[in-house]
Amino acid sequence: SLRDAPLLNDLLTVLLQFLSKGEGAIATTESGKLSQLLQYLRLKRCLIVLDNFDAVFASGQRVGTYREGYESYGELLKRVGESRHQSCIVIASRDKPSEIAFLRGESLPVRELPLGGLEAIAAHQLLIDKGLQGSEEDLDCLVKCYQGNPLALKITATSICNLFDCYVAEFLKQKVVVFNGIRHLLKQQIDRLCALEKQVMYWLAINRESVDVKEIQTDLVPSLPLGTLLEILESLRSRSLVEKTVEGFTQQPVVIEYMTEQLIDRICSELINSTQAVLFLNHYALLKATSKDYIRDSQKRTIIEPIIKNAIASLGSKEALITKLKQLLKQFHPHQLDSNYALGNLLNLFNYLEVDLTGFDFSNFSISQAQLTGITLQQVNFSGADFCKSVFAERREEDKEETLLLNFLSSDRLH
Repeated sequence: SLRDAPLLNDLLTVLLQFLSKGEGAIATTESGKLSQLLQYLRLKRCLIVLDNFDAVFASGQRVGTYREGYESYGELLKRVGESRHQSCIVIASRDKPSEIAFLRGESLPVRELPLGGLEAIAAHQLLIDKGLQGSEEDLDCLVKCYQGNPLALKITATSICNLFDCYVAEFLKQKVVVFNGIRHLLKQQIDRLCALEKQVMYWLAINRESVDVKEIQTDLVPSLPLGTLLEILESLRSRSLVEKTVEGFTQQPVVIEYMTEQLIDRICSELINSTQAVLFLNHYALLKATSKDYIRDSQKRTIIEPIIKNAIASLGSKEALITKLKQLLKQFHPHQLDSNYALGNLLNLFNYLEVDLTGFDFSNFSISQAQLTGITLQQVNFSGADFCKSVFAERREEDKEETLLLNFLSSDRLH
């Protein structure tokens, strides 16, 4: 196991001591030891399993980036993969080494086997062995929540027995899949990501269903070159955090819930602490006005509602939250280039809180992803505002007041 991240030099010493059975001298240099190991792999039929290989990779970096001082592990994989011998090295890792990506092939000596979840029968048996009780449908639902991941199922099964007397149905009623040990597992994986990878992860959680690369590129602020975005998606797939579908890219339900939970915590912190920069409020849309109706409803239920509920609980009242939002609004200025999603988010929060916007001045602001259907906008100044991907009330002949807003907008600013 590489869980404690031994240096390659130390690992080679252990391997050579075992393979040589204490006979013969072991080289003093790392390069010499690696050459000796390859010689043993040629002379004998050996199987070496290196578990927890991801322990030698750096956190906060792209997938396959080695920790300082551990780069020689890449040389180990390269030389073993390129040399002729009669042995096999199996590595188990949450992150894919770049050497494997370069050397693998269906007709080549280096192969890759992504580990999927358990099949239904095996997963059900695992849960029954843990003492869980429930119908076939309940067990199927639980397995689907965690995509058949055996470790996640074991952790969850233990909690269900401790908290709900082993009854799966009672656990499912809570509609919570991220807690306790599951949260710890996901935190370990997400903490390893670089900043751009985390940004894409948040947006995939906000979208809540498969989206194509162009959609993700449009969401990101600032936008990334397509090549860079593709590299990030490939990196996330290598970490098993993103799934590829016919429609595009998405996440497992448990990952979506975890990332949504983290987003809500960050947004609430920014709303409550006046001195804190509104980075998340500015770079992520809490609701995408241009999404399909059922996705927008889901965003309201899973993102907007919890943010408002948690913020009110911290501030003490709905009125205190509204005051905070108005204070945040004053931090932004017309023609501010970096307002991004903040104004649209504030409008959506005001809308959900049923705030009377009469007399509000949004003139010359950049407003993105604001849903303005069903909201009264009389005497609201939007002159010169630059609306991007926002949705307005449908024009009705019997209600002229709802359409007056459009008179403030120049056609080249309404997208």
